[in-house]
This record gives sequence, structure tokens and C-alpha cells, in this order.
Amino acid sequence: MARSLNSLIDEVEMAAKGSVDPRLRPKTLVNEAGNHVCSMHSWRWLERPAYLLDFVASQAYLDVPSDFKAIIDAVATDAISADVRLTDLGEVRQRQATPTIASGTYWVAVEYPGQSVTTTNAPVARLAIYPTPSSSSAGAVELIYRAGWTTLAEGSSVSNIPEAYERLLAQAIRAFALGLVDESNGTVQKRLEELDQSAFFRQLKESDGMAQPQMGQMHGGHIAASGSSIYRPYSSITKS
Repeated sequence: MARSLNSLIDEVEMAAKGSVDPRLRPKTLVNEAGNHVCSMHSWRWLERPAYLLDFVASQAYLDVPSDFKAIIDAVATDAISADVRLTDLGEVRQRQATPTIASGTYWVAVEYPGQSVTTTNAPVARLAIYPTPSSSSAGAVELIYRAGWTTLAEGSSVSNIPEAYERLLAQAIRAFALGLVDESNGTVQKRLEELDQSAFFRQLKESDGMAQPQMGQMHGGHIAASGSSIYRPYSSITKS
């Protein structure tokens, strides 16, 4: 059973061996630890089903889902007669500065708009797009993406980390807590580095990679023509 925020806060209290100084902000420690675990590796369990993005007329960006962490791919749907290509912000800005005749291709790149006022949270990611859509279109682009940690706010809220990996989350929470209450025996950074280099973490990475050990034939190259396949977790190439 997935653990709730209240249950995860218990890890902070156990690490502190008693009541926790409220200045440590246990809820914040849990969320910081969750962010760390989700960033330790390109976990397969964070790869989400395709998400449809809408074109909004005269809007030079596409809104992404709230749990977005990193883009894997973007593909045009039947809603538009065009291709979608991933690029960097430099090329998007260059094309915006030197507009050309429509080519049936949209270029997209992840961007983070500047913070407008310091009293609000930093803006979330979105996809810059060129050319700017001239008309609105629902479900124009299919986004394949990797999610990040979902912030836990309520005591009954549960983490988006699979049960098989919750022990790693518990260890990360303890590393944050112990690094603050017992810094003389190891800072937060030192304890997290030890966790990153642990055999337990390596085992979980290998297990995660084996969720789909056979990735199918490579495409677009000489190896694909010879009938070779890629296998996880080491991305080794094995000829058939």
C-alpha cells in the first residue's frame, strides 16, 4: 500500500529519535526527498502515457501537464496536417526572428518563462512553439514525457513512487533529516551521495530497466538492417 504524507513524516521523526523541531519543516523534507528520488535516475515508472496538447490561436507556447519533468518526444496528431520536431530554444528564437513561409513543420522546445513577481512560485515548464498557431486546435500534439515528483500537501496524500521503491524514498527522507539534526556525522549532501552510490540503488536501477528488457529492433541504421535488438538495462546490442 502506498505510503501517505503522514506515514512518511514518521521517517523524519524516527531519524530525529523523537519529536521534530518544527523549524525542520517535516513536510518540506519529505517533498525534497521525493524530488531527489525522482531525479536520481530516468525511472521507467515515471514515463507517462501520451498526453494531448492543445493549440491556442496566437499563443507561442503549449501548456504541459502539471507533473511534467522532461520531454521524451512530441508527435503531431491527425488534428493538424504537419510534423512536430524537437529542437532547442535557440533555434525556436532564431526562427521567430526570421519568419519563413509555412513549411508544414512545427518546432518545439522546453522553456521556463521568467518569474513575473517574487511573491508567487516560480513558473512551470511549457513548450515554446514555432510557428505560432494561427488557430486553436484541441489535441494537436501528443506529448510523451517523464513525470517528476508530485508535491504532497495533505496528510492523507500518497506519493507517486511505486511501492517497490518506497524504501529508497524512506532512506532519502532519513538522509535529509539526519543531515540536518546530526550534521557533524554527515551533511545532507554527503548522506545523499552515499545513497546514490549504494548497492541498493544500483539494484533498483537494474530492476527498473528490466521492466521492458527487449526494446525491439533499432531503426534507421545499419544495425537495424542486420536484425539486431537493444536490451535493457545496459542498452547492449545483441545480434540475432
